[in-house]
Amino acid sequence: LYDLLKAYGTQRERSVVRDYAPPDRVVWGLQEAREILQRLIGENVEWVALDQYLAHYLGTPEERATIMASSFTASLELVREGELELRQTLAFGPLLLRRRKGDRRAQ
Repeated sequence: LYDLLKAYGTQRERSVVRDYAPPDRVVWGLQEAREILQRLIGENVEWVALDQYLAHYLGTPEERATIMASSFTASLELVREGELELRQTLAFGPLLLRRRKGDRRAQ
C-alpha cells in the first residue's frame, strides 16, 4: 500500500504546475489615498459618506477593498491632524466625513 501511495504521489507531483505568478493588484498607497481624499473633500463642511466620495474610484471588489482600506487609513491621519471630522451614527453604518469647521483652509 505504501509503494502504491508513493507512486501516486510522485505522479501527481509531476503533473502539478510549479510556476505560479499571483495576479497584479491595484493598491493605493497611503500618500496617494490622502491626496485623493483631500482633493475630493475640498472645502466641504457637510457630512458626506466616504463611499460617496470614492464612488468614481470603486471598481472591482478586489480594488474596492484596497481603496477603502487606504482611504480609511488616510482619513484617520487627517482626523489626527485636525483637518477632518469623522463619525459613524450606526454600527456597520457608513463612515461620514467633512472638513473640520474652523480649519484654516475652509476659512
